[in-house]
Amino acid sequence: MDGKPAFANGAGNVFQQARRHLLDEIAAFLLTYELDVTPNNLLTAHGAFSGSNPALARKIAQHVTAGLAVTQEWLDEITAADETIDKHDGIQHLMARLETTLESFSKNANDTRSATADYTDELEQHVAELDQFRNGANPFQPSRFGEGDA
Repeated sequence: MDGKPAFANGAGNVFQQARRHLLDEIAAFLLTYELDVTPNNLLTAHGAFSGSNPALARKIAQHVTAGLAVTQEWLDEITAADETIDKHDGIQHLMARLETTLESFSKNANDTRSATADYTDELEQHVAELDQFRNGANPFQPSRFGEGDA
């Protein structure tokens, strides 16, 4: 051990390697095109290179393939023109649907738990009534108070 982090020696798990690769891609993009390191640029580069925004990645690839320079103005333009990218992106949409589905599942599970508890209470009451019946208390027989009146 030479005091370096595990990923510096080429060791580490696949997730560390993937994170390093993503960071390298983001850094290379920003540095190659001399873009400022801003929250918006980092978010844009992350979306393009992580795969979470394939439409943006395609726009950048088409622009670079056409031999055009990626400038701050162009980047601002394509991200401003598509302000709803995060909201309508396929992955974002799937994540929202998953969250909604999980919330619905949670509600259904709670409703089911409540119904099961009610059903259990009803069954316990019926079992208690059956036990009373077995022990001689028959709710269908006339009471002893009325036996001698007839």
